Parts: sequence; structure tokens; C-alpha cells
Amino acid sequence: LAWSAEPALDVRAKGPAVSVATGELRVNGQPFGKLPGKVVGVGGFLHGSLAKAMNFEAFRTWGLDQLPWALKQAERTNMMVVAGLDMSRDPTKYQGPENCADMCASQWWANELHRILGKVGQYASHPRILWWLVGNELETPINNQGGNDCVFKRINWVAQKLKAADPERPVGTAIAGIAQPKVERMAKFCPDLDILGTNIYGNDIWDVGAQLRRYGWHKPWAFTECGTLGAWQVPKTSWGGLMEPLTSTSKGQYLDRGLQMCKADDQCVGFFAFLWGWKWEKTGTWFGMLDNWKAVSTVPGGILNDMGQPLFDEISPQSAWPMQLRVHLEGADVHGPNSTTCGQLGFSAEKGAVVPVDLRVVAPYMQEPNKVWMEWYVTPETSVNAKSDGNVPEEQLNIIPNAVHYCKNGFRGLVQTSHLKEGSYRLYGFARRNRFRDQTMREAAASIAFQVGRQHCETAKNGSTCDTAVKLARTA
Repeated sequence: LAWSAEPALDVRAKGPAVSVATGELRVNGQPFGKLPGKVVGVGGFLHGSLAKAMNFEAFRTWGLDQLPWALKQAERTNMMVVAGLDMSRDPTKYQGPENCADMCASQWWANELHRILGKVGQYASHPRILWWLVGNELETPINNQGGNDCVFKRINWVAQKLKAADPERPVGTAIAGIAQPKVERMAKFCPDLDILGTNIYGNDIWDVGAQLRRYGWHKPWAFTECGTLGAWQVPKTSWGGLMEPLTSTSKGQYLDRGLQMCKADDQCVGFFAFLWGWKWEKTGTWFGMLDNWKAVSTVPGGILNDMGQPLFDEISPQSAWPMQLRVHLEGADVHGPNSTTCGQLGFSAEKGAVVPVDLRVVAPYMQEPNKVWMEWYVTPETSVNAKSDGNVPEEQLNIIPNAVHYCKNGFRGLVQTSHLKEGSYRLYGFARRNRFRDQTMREAAASIAFQVGRQHCETAKNGSTCDTAVKLARTA
């Protein structure tokens, strides 16, 4: 995002004293948060009033350019910020004797440190910062499983300087997953870090604290990103379409799993759900807890979807999500000439076919004026590699007009393959409703891969792509 002038901020003479030494997050000596000693927040830094209404306590940012805006939101809503300090993700900056033999020898790194500490000095006295986060997934461009020694030495070098500049706050970093080699390197080369941040998704959200301790990390840790199955974790259709978890409703289980895991672990000091906002990452629905996709929504500030429903049920006052606003999806059914199949598996059709797709909508109090309506859209399927770096922005794909016929008051969409060239596509279905009193809108979304053209069939043998997909569909 490109920003204009930075907002004016409340910078006081002294920020709060924050500690995590006991495995408990304390601010000015008192356990922080509604879950004492743990912060429950969101990855993102906008839509502060809504985040506060849902009872989240903090934002998590990634770069220094985001920090003043996050702090302004935090001031307005009485929330806190875990402040990300962006560092180079260029692997060459963590290789060679000029960067690694002597941490203080590189002029390039001296300039980087000056840049980082300049911003830290500017904001260190701000009362809304909880802790600093040095870099984000810096190890992945080098080696996703382990990075290298140099990158973790460099993280520790910056952490040392940062703690000298702001001794009142903890310092952490964020790594992608918790593969044993990288955690072992963290434990060995980062003695000055106070918190290990973990960005963990999908079925990797299990036994995190115990694994970290088994690999040698015995200090506090946090979910700095927690989300649904990522594109790098899901199977593909036989024509190469990504099997995104079918509905926003089904994605919520992963957020809930992470929050419950943090609650149960004495060393977990924070949980941040990903993503508070919207981004195009492989599709238009994969991660965002808010739908701000301009091609499908013109609602200012976006539409809150039900991916975060388990969190809202856990931490939010009931008034923030009244029953007349709930809408969920149990699944989707794709109807062929001879059978019906689960939408999770995608579908393939000859060009010219009209394919009926039904969404199974669950919404209490369906009477007017809170009735649910449907909207359907089609885009091409992404050509971006499923394992590509999520830190690199992707170009969003355009909506194809007239590709689905539907009535807003029904839950069926008719995919018009005659309007499409042969190739791979993605069908989106949105079940939406608003509260008549204040026009607050909510939604649940479905995403289905499909192909137009020659049929691709395979036997669902044990271990095959189809077999893996069926197992995924049954556990979602």
C-alpha cells in the first residue's frame, strides 16, 4: 500500500514496561488481556473499529510503513500493536563473509540498522506497542526447512541492538512453520530473542508448543499468523486446479484450533488470526476475514465473513454478532447428468454444458428483512505456483461476465460453459445478508475449481490425488 502523509500520533515520554520472562505477557506488571497473560489479535492494521467490536486486543504488522497507521488505529480503539520491522528477504544478504563473518563489518547492514533503529527511536515511547518483531519468514528464500546460520545470527544481531534502544519491550521474530532445523538454529543462534513467532497454517497447527520445546526452544512463543490450509498444503485436481478449502465456514476450524492451543500452553503469549483484511493470494477468498474484493463488493470497508466465527463466539460479546446476522455454508453440490458430487473436488465439463451448483446455506431467522441472497462469479484459475512466496504480491484475476446465471433469492448457480474458452477456472459463491436496522453486512463464501474441455478422470486409488482430495473434503 502507498501512503501519503503519516498520521499524527500520541507519543509520550515513556512507553509501557512489557515482559514475557515468565511465559506470561505482562504490561506494567499486570497480566495482559482477557485471557490473562495472552494477547488475542489479528494480522492486519486497518478496520480498527470492527476489530474492537469483535473484542480483538491487538494488531500485528509486517513493515515499518504500516506502523504509524496501525498505531493510529490502536489509539482510536484502545488496542495494542505487535510491530513488525521489515528486513531484507534477499538471500544474498545472508551469505558470504562480508555479511556473515563479522556482523558489524557490512556497511549495507550498518545502513539497515540505522534505518530500523531510527524508526524504533521515533516510536519507542508510544504506549500502544507490545513488542517488536524482527523480520518475517526471512529464512524461507534461503531454505524453507532451515534457513542458514547467518540469517539467524543476523536476526539476533538486530535484536541485540533493538533491546539496547528500547529495553522496556520484548523482541521476537516470525518464522514460517516450525520445521526442526530452523527451530534448532533459532535456539542456538538467537539467545537475545524473547519470543519466537510462528506463522502456521492448516494441519500444521498441532502440538506447537511441545514441538518447539522438543526442538530446543524453551522461551515464550506466539502464533504470529494462524490460518486455514494454504495453497502449498492442498491437493490439486487432475487438471491442476488448487483445492482451496471449500467454504469460509470450514476454514474457521483452523483458527479455532490455534486459539485453543495457545490457551492451553503455558508458554504461548499471543494468537493472531490471518488475515484481518483482504488480499488476492491464488484466489479472491483464500485468507481474508474481510471481503474487500472490489470486483465483487462495493461495501465501504468490506464485508465481514464467517471464517472468524469460532473466534467471535469465543471472545466477542453476543451483540457484536447477533443471530439475525449469521450465515454459514455446510457445503456445495455440483450436479452432473448422472450424479451429484462434493464441490471440494471441483468439476470438469464439456464446453456448452450448463452445470447446476447448489450451496447449502445455514442462516437462522430467514424472514425479511434479514433474508439471505446469493451472488456468483467466475475467474480464470491462477497460474501462480502453489508454493510461491506469499510475501510477494500477486496480480488479481478479472471476473468473467455472464459466466453464471442465478436468481439472488435462490441458492443455485448455473455455470454457462458456452461463455468460456476451454481451460481452468474458479467459481465463487457468496451467501450474504444484512441487518435492516443498520445495513451491517455479513457473508459466507465458497470457492470451487473447475475445468472446461476434455474430461480428465482418474481412479481414486489409495494415495492418488483424488484420494487425498476426498480425505481433505471429509475432514473439512
